[in-house]
Amino acid sequence: MLTLALAASVPLTMPVAMRGDWDLPSHCKMPGEESDSRAVVRKGEVAFGETVFTPKRIVVAEQTNWTATGEFYDEGETSKGRLNLRLSKDSKTLAYTNSDNRIVRLTRCGKK
Repeated sequence: MLTLALAASVPLTMPVAMRGDWDLPSHCKMPGEESDSRAVVRKGEVAFGETVFTPKRIVVAEQTNWTATGEFYDEGETSKGRLNLRLSKDSKTLAYTNSDNRIVRLTRCGKK
């Protein structure tokens, strides 16, 4: 029961250290709408181009390892899924596993 109480108290927000614009190093200078690899981590969602993930339940809420189940919204379609974001120790790389089960590593665009 303690675990359930703790899970219920975790806010549905992304860790502050992960928030920002992330992309492949060669794409950071491109406008966001032109890059198909850009991930924008906001307080309450993550946008991967046209696809937006909104968390509904946090599974792991650490500053460098964040996992949630929620909804992916893309072009009028909503599907349920899971997202795991991992931040490198130096906070310069954000990794996630894409729908093809490949690990994608992005760097922060701009200053932090």
